[in-house]
Amino acid sequence: MAQDPFTQFWRLGLAWQRIAMDAAFVVPVRLARLAQATPQAAMAETNRMVTEKMTALAQGTLAGMTAGVQGGAMAGALAATRPTARAVRANARRLKLG
Repeated sequence: MAQDPFTQFWRLGLAWQRIAMDAAFVVPVRLARLAQATPQAAMAETNRMVTEKMTALAQGTLAGMTAGVQGGAMAGALAATRPTARAVRANARRLKLG
């Protein structure tokens, strides 16, 4: 059963709010750790950051296009955010533990 447009918009807004809150933690912690890391560790972390972003972009594009065709623009937009949300959430967990 399809959700009404307001509910879809609300879910999309909440998803982006969660991404923003997690990113607000991840970015400064990563920058601080990069500043303290050895050159080899810093290069490994920056390579990881670029790879994660490119992977999330590709997965989000595919998921958004598929869901958009099947369920409309809002469903596509929400599906496109999920890979980014997963990556940011995983980084936040990893950085909190390490």
